[in-house]
Amino acid sequence: MSEVTREDKIEKILEYWIEGWESGDFGDIMEELQGLHTGETPLHQYEDDAIDGEYENALEYFKELDGEQE
Repeated sequence: MSEVTREDKIEKILEYWIEGWESGDFGDIMEELQGLHTGETPLHQYEDDAIDGEYENALEYFKELDGEQE
């Protein structure tokens, strides 16, 4: 099995976030965009530990989602 790269993790995190945005409301997306222009750290600038933590959240979410679909 190949090693999961930082870029792979970021892609999975974005998939996870998009799921949340799609099930939320437009205000959630606007808050995220506003935050990027008012000092929030963009995902590509997260420290490795933060990427790893959010990646684990994403994996757990998709694991639970797969379990619901079975």
